[in-house]
Amino acid sequence: MYNNESAGPAFSEFLEMLGQRVRLKDFDKYRGGLDKKTDSTGLYSVYNQYRDVEVMFHVSTLLPFTPNNRKQLLRKRHIGNDIVTIVFQEPGAPPFSPRHIRSHFQHVFIVVQAINPCTENTQYR
Repeated sequence: MYNNESAGPAFSEFLEMLGQRVRLKDFDKYRGGLDKKTDSTGLYSVYNQYRDVEVMFHVSTLLPFTPNNRKQLLRKRHIGNDIVTIVFQEPGAPPFSPRHIRSHFQHVFIVVQAINPCTENTQYR
C-alpha cells in the first residue's frame, strides 16, 4: 500500500472527485502537517473545504517515494498517523484487511471500490 509509485487513471479520477489538486509550496490554507516550504513531503496534495471544515488528504502516490526504502517511512509518518484512512481499490483488487496495517492511530478504514472507472458510468461502492 505504501509502495505505489504512481496513480492509475481510476485512482486519479477518484482523487479529482475528493478535492482539488494543490501545489504545497506556499499553500496558505490548512496543510495537514505537509511541508509548504521545501517540498520535503511532495509537490502536490489534494485539498477540499466543506463549509467551515478544511481537509488535506495524505495521498500515498503524492508523497515522496524512496526506492530503496521498503517501509516507506516518510509516507507512513503521515498516513500511519491518520485516524481515518481511505483505501481505494480498483476492479479486481484483492480484499483489503486492516490486519496488514500496523498503527496505533488508524481506527477507521473506508474501503472504496471503483466500478466502471473512467467511464460515464463510474460508480463507487
